[in-house]
Amino acid sequence: MNTIFGEFFILIVLGFIWRFIKGVPSSAIIRSSISSLVLYLLLPLLTFGVIYNAPFNHDSWEIPFIGFIVTISCIVFSWGIYTLIKKFFPNTITDKSIGSIILGASWGNSQHLGLPVLIGVVGSKYAYVALLYSNMASTPLLFVLGSIIAGYFSEEGMSFTKRCIHGLKKLLILPPLIAMIAAFICRYFNIEIHPVLLKTCSFAGSATSPLMMIS
Repeated sequence: MNTIFGEFFILIVLGFIWRFIKGVPSSAIIRSSISSLVLYLLLPLLTFGVIYNAPFNHDSWEIPFIGFIVTISCIVFSWGIYTLIKKFFPNTITDKSIGSIILGASWGNSQHLGLPVLIGVVGSKYAYVALLYSNMASTPLLFVLGSIIAGYFSEEGMSFTKRCIHGLKKLLILPPLIAMIAAFICRYFNIEIHPVLLKTCSFAGSATSPLMMIS
C-alpha cells in the first residue's frame, strides 16, 4: 500500500513541478486538456470495460443505494449544522458560503480521486465499485440536488423545476454514464464484445489514474 501511495505522490509532485518549467503549456491548459481527455475518452472506455466484466449481481443496486443514503445524509447533516451556525452567529458566514460548504461536505471525489486510490490499493477488479458509486449515485445527485442547492444559496432566479431539468440534461450526456448504460445493456442482452475492444478499454483505462494524479 505504501508503494502505491508513493507512486501517487511522485505523480502529484511531477504535476506540481510542471508549473515551473519554462516553454511548456501552462498547468491550466494541461489540466483542462487532461480533464477533457479523461472525461470524454479514457474514463468512458474504462467504465465500459470494467462494468462489462463486473459481477452482475446485488452489487449493481446496493452500491448506488448506499451512495444515495450517504450523500443525502451528508446533505441533511451539513445543512443543519451550518444553518444553526448562521442562526446563532449571523455575521460569521454568508449564504453562498453555506451552499459551498454543503456541496463540499456532501460530495466526495469518488471517481477522479477515489478510483485511482481504489485501483492502487485493492486492484482493478474492484474498480466497478467506485464507478457504480459515482455514476449511479454521486454524480446524478450532484447534477440534480447539487445544482438546486447551489441555486438556492446563490439566490438564482431559476425555479426548482428548471434546476432539475437543467441537471438532468447535463447528466444524460455525461460520457461515463452513457458508457455504463451501454455496458449494462450488453450484459443484459448477452451481447458479446470482441476481446480486442475490451483490451483496448483496459489499455486506455490504465492511463486514467496517472493522468488524474498529474493533473
